[in-house]
Amino acid sequence: MSDEGGSQVWRVQVLPHGKISYRDRELDFTSEYLADLIRAFDEDAFEVVPFVLAGQGGRYTSDPARWRGEVRGLELAPDRLDAVVTVTEDGADLLSDDPSLGAAPRIIEGYQRADGRSFAAAIQHVLGTRHPVITGLRPWQPA
Repeated sequence: MSDEGGSQVWRVQVLPHGKISYRDRELDFTSEYLADLIRAFDEDAFEVVPFVLAGQGGRYTSDPARWRGEVRGLELAPDRLDAVVTVTEDGADLLSDDPSLGAAPRIIEGYQRADGRSFAAAIQHVLGTRHPVITGLRPWQPA
C-alpha cells in the first residue's frame, strides 16, 4: 500500500506475547506490558519512532543515514505486538527483496522526558537487522 510521497506502509511483528530469555534475565511480555508500549507510543513518549537499519556489527543506532522509515502505529494481537511502518523508497526496496529481515524494537524502560512526563516503557526505534535477539517473529508484510 502506498502512502503520500511514494512511501509504502508495511507491518511487522516486533514482540511476542509471553516470556523470553534475554541476556541474564527473563522478560515477560504480558498484555499489560505490550499495552503500556502502545500507550507510550500513542502519547508521544518519543516524538518520532524511526525504522533504522542496524549499524556496524548489528548494533542499535540512531544514525540518520540509516533511517528507512517511521513507525506510524503499534497494534496488539492476541499473540504479538506489531508495528505499522511507513518506509522510504529504499526501505520498500529492501523489504520487497528481503521480507524476512529481522525487526528489533529498542525499549527504554523507566523513560522520563525532559518535560517531566514519564513512561514505564517506550519503544525508541525499530531496528532492521539480520541478527535479532528475538527470533521466530512474523516477517514484514505490505499493509
